[in-house]
Amino acid sequence: MADAVRRASGLDPRLRELSILIVCLSLGNRYEFGRHWNLARRLGVTRQTLLDLWDFEESDKFDALEKAAMRLARDATRAPEQVDPLIWDPVHESLGDQQALALLFTIGWYNMSARITGPAKLQLEPDLERL
Repeated sequence: MADAVRRASGLDPRLRELSILIVCLSLGNRYEFGRHWNLARRLGVTRQTLLDLWDFEESDKFDALEKAAMRLARDATRAPEQVDPLIWDPVHESLGDQQALALLFTIGWYNMSARITGPAKLQLEPDLERL
């Protein structure tokens, strides 16, 4: 199902992975974070860019849409029903209905996944190297 969520959404892969990583950071989920760190690296996201994720607002490594999507991922993870229109509207206006909903679905999916893999204490494969 996760593959379908990632591939069928039609979202820009970099935008998708950055949003997933913010969900993981917001929830403190190491399992999904480790896997998606490597996916982002394979997409060409630099190590320094990924190191700037926690402070993305101050970083010059992300464009306006990426920052807007990461704000949405952060706030929808923290308090889904309290996402301010100032957070949602720029994403919705930039992406349109279908892509904005695909991003919300992706954020929701990885919230669910992190809430399962965390308590289950899933561990990254011992041979998985962070790229």
